[in-house]
Amino acid sequence: MSRRTFVTDHLRSVEEQVRRAAYHRFADAGYGEVRPSHLKVLAALGGGTLSLTRLAQLVGVSKQATGKLVDHLERLGYVERAADPADGRAVAIRVTPKALPGYQLGRAYIADWEEQAKSRLGAMRFEELRQSLAELDDWMAGGGWS
Repeated sequence: MSRRTFVTDHLRSVEEQVRRAAYHRFADAGYGEVRPSHLKVLAALGGGTLSLTRLAQLVGVSKQATGKLVDHLERLGYVERAADPADGRAVAIRVTPKALPGYQLGRAYIADWEEQAKSRLGAMRFEELRQSLAELDDWMAGGGWS
């Protein structure tokens, strides 16, 4: 395993590896048509509704790229477009009932990953990791390192 210099390299690598493993688990569970990039969109939606602009921000790609991902997920029946109640000119993206069992699977997968990571690191180190990441998240959300 190569040594990385930056914490962000590790964060990105772990996130990608978790996403890839989840994709394979979803495929094994009958969701093979859902691609890794779709998982990021569905995770950002979190079972709720967002504007395309906000969804693109959370996914970290352009509105056009997000729109193409949403188009594909809409054809598969996992999301739908609806009028945004907060802005009549905007379109909101929301998950459909077809997507909800996938969210239950996803939560189970993440819980399993966390249990295995806790076993690997030990309960105390895992909780320190969780608290440290939450602290950094709050700091960044509050305008830290801007």
